[in-house]
Amino acid sequence: MTAGQRTSSALGPMEHDGGYAELVTGAACPAPDAAVGQNLLRPPAAIIDTTARTPEGEQPWRPGHADHRENGQKGYLAQLRCLFRRVGTRRTVKLPQHLGVAESPWDATDLPVEVVAPAEGLSAFLGRVLNQLSLSAWFPAAMLVGSLAVLLQLRAEPDRDVVKAVTRLASEPLGLLILLLFALVLATIITQAFEFEVIRLLEGYWGDSLVAKSISRPFVARQRYKLNQLPRRRAELMLRAFRRTKPFLREHNIMPINKEYLVFLIEEDLKARVERRKVRLPVEWSAKKAKKRTDEADSFNWKQFAPADLMGRVDAVEAQIDEYPRPHRLLPTKLGNVLRAVEDDIATRGEELESFVISRWDETPRALQKEHDQYRTRLDMYCMLVFVFFVLAIFSPIIITDGSRYLPGTVATSIAYLFMSCVSYSAAVASARGYGTALRAIAQHNRSVSAQLQRRDRG
Repeated sequence: MTAGQRTSSALGPMEHDGGYAELVTGAACPAPDAAVGQNLLRPPAAIIDTTARTPEGEQPWRPGHADHRENGQKGYLAQLRCLFRRVGTRRTVKLPQHLGVAESPWDATDLPVEVVAPAEGLSAFLGRVLNQLSLSAWFPAAMLVGSLAVLLQLRAEPDRDVVKAVTRLASEPLGLLILLLFALVLATIITQAFEFEVIRLLEGYWGDSLVAKSISRPFVARQRYKLNQLPRRRAELMLRAFRRTKPFLREHNIMPINKEYLVFLIEEDLKARVERRKVRLPVEWSAKKAKKRTDEADSFNWKQFAPADLMGRVDAVEAQIDEYPRPHRLLPTKLGNVLRAVEDDIATRGEELESFVISRWDETPRALQKEHDQYRTRLDMYCMLVFVFFVLAIFSPIIITDGSRYLPGTVATSIAYLFMSCVSYSAAVASARGYGTALRAIAQHNRSVSAQLQRRDRG
């Protein structure tokens, strides 16, 4: 999900939301002016006063200012005038679509700005239409159409020679190219229309029917089993690491002889985790002594002396544990659990990720917005590729097979598509991890801003 298109200009990356101003040409502005330029690209009611360096004698516009309260458009243009006078170089400005050229009170004698009306015509119309189709839908659609074209041509070959089929397809007239282009656009529209539903399906939201419940129940049980095994696996690795560390601790007198009970307590605790039982303490220890020595063992940091290879595997297992939500919120798929774990970390009670991002998007820095959009686009694209490759694996035997003559090649083709579908799913999970990292960063930024505002209000 995005909060507006982006474009680059002389003032750096800027927002272009539904026809608002876009600075196109001219020399680069000083870095302090870039923030001003970004604020100018919002509607007049949303412009923030960033006037620390306003030229003497000129009062810039801000919401509710007495000079411009009755006419927000003039205030918006006055802020642009402040910017360009400060920059001192010529720019080409596309005004918001609600401001016609005749309505623009530019002073040509003191403002080096050229007013350009919004582009019209067939090319502009096609650009706006194609801009509605996301990149994450184009690539799966291109793969679908290209693969089907090759498979159909392969069926027309008597000997099912892939090289000949591709060569013959490339030598077809222009009409085939036009047909493929039309099919590509149509497939893009279809894949984009079902993009969100495919992601939800891969997350494990399969509905509330009896059939869906009966299918999801074993998958959820499998995810719960894997989650329950991870703490035991972590304890096993830590026990191995501690046993390899003991000689080093004794040799370098890090663990004195009179503290040998620490070795017993640490090892007993790890063994109890592996065997899933309670810690067994010596019966001769009093309750006070047992508590004192147990606290001392818990505070002893032996991990800093442990082998790096085993501790690295421990960290990997802990990272896998963090990718699961609370046990009662488990979903049937790995992708769904990764995203739900992020949801449990950052979202408030009952809030979904989509509403979380939308409600905090305006306060999010541009760098975090860009990072979020990149990972979200990858997630959408790889999820669609999972679906596309799976469909190709099903339909390729129907297209290629002619009796039992080409059975080995057909099976190999289907297996290859299934393999690519699994690879795409793994890539989708990896993208979900990056997407979660971006969401956590947005949440952390939002908490920091809220804390600063609270401190300022109290002050």
